[in-house]
Amino acid sequence: FGFEKLLFASTYSVYGIAPNGEPVNEETPLNPQSLYAESKIAAEGFIKIAAQEIHCAPLIFRLATLFGVSPRMRFDLIINQFVLEAFSQSELLIFHGDYSRSFVPNVIAFRPCE
Repeated sequence: FGFEKLLFASTYSVYGIAPNGEPVNEETPLNPQSLYAESKIAAEGFIKIAAQEIHCAPLIFRLATLFGVSPRMRFDLIINQFVLEAFSQSELLIFHGDYSRSFVPNVIAFRPCE
């Protein structure tokens, strides 16, 4: 096919709930908590097999929650909810201080290591 690399956008959700709230990395065991995450793991496996068959390198990006202005704004995402509530109500209420998420402000600015 002439490809050098095969790119696939996966999700940070494949890690599920990290043990002891520790940060995750590529070595963290997969622990999907949803059908969405399970389907991404299955797709990653397919991509790896396909890449071997067509002799190219698979690049799988496990993206965290993307946020920012979009033609189709999603206010079901927590970071966009925070901005909307802070702007419209001049107040932001966060329920749990020990809750954390990873966010990626601009996926276009991301550059993989070579």
